[in-house]
Amino acid sequence: MIAGAAARNAPPRRIPPEMLDGYTMGGRVRIIDSYRDDSVAPDAPTRYTREQFDAWMHDAEQRLSKFYDKTDEYLYTALDAHPIGGAHVAVFGSTRPWYESIALARGAARITIIDYNPPVVEHPSVDTMHPSELAARSAKFDAAFSISSFEHDGLGRYGDPLNPDADIDAMRTVARALCSGSLLFLAVPVGIDTVVWNRHRVYGRHRLPLLLNGWERVGAFGFTEQDLELDRWSPVHQPILALRSQ
Repeated sequence: MIAGAAARNAPPRRIPPEMLDGYTMGGRVRIIDSYRDDSVAPDAPTRYTREQFDAWMHDAEQRLSKFYDKTDEYLYTALDAHPIGGAHVAVFGSTRPWYESIALARGAARITIIDYNPPVVEHPSVDTMHPSELAARSAKFDAAFSISSFEHDGLGRYGDPLNPDADIDAMRTVARALCSGSLLFLAVPVGIDTVVWNRHRVYGRHRLPLLLNGWERVGAFGFTEQDLELDRWSPVHQPILALRSQ
């Protein structure tokens, strides 16, 4: 989740009435109540140890799944088709160093974690960045991961400001950060268009085209168009899309 600065105020339990039309896309997106407060104080960063990286890189080499079982399998297959050896990979949104470890196990030369609550990292090939630093960055990334991240943006769950279009803004941020021709490996929940307030979005026939506007789909792993009709919001189905900015 990258689209809002950390805050100490608890997220609202209901969508503000003046924002309801934006979140529902004029009534085309249903709302399901399922509240959670995961806001993080900025003076309490998470720590990723070198021991974690070493253990999880070993697991990644064995193609194990840890947090999103099928999604991890889809990602391994996507990386078979689109290798990242030697790449500088940006990881947008991070709560644990699993996907960073997968990238390193697949030969990435360097990882940069981009998050509004950057962790403290104890690995020489991994650094962190606040999203506000991207605009001033001259070099760009060779690839990017966003795994179960952007669907949370703008819902307030993590202390981020409310914004019905924060997920779309995040996709534009990635496009600007990538080298020409580079790929974004994206996983978001797919199914009937839903905002599970305030946990996450589910992307269907209305919202997914907006999220992917300006991107070319070069690979889809675990995804069919029929998935957009799935009535699943918990647990969710998260395929991997390999995308190139147009």
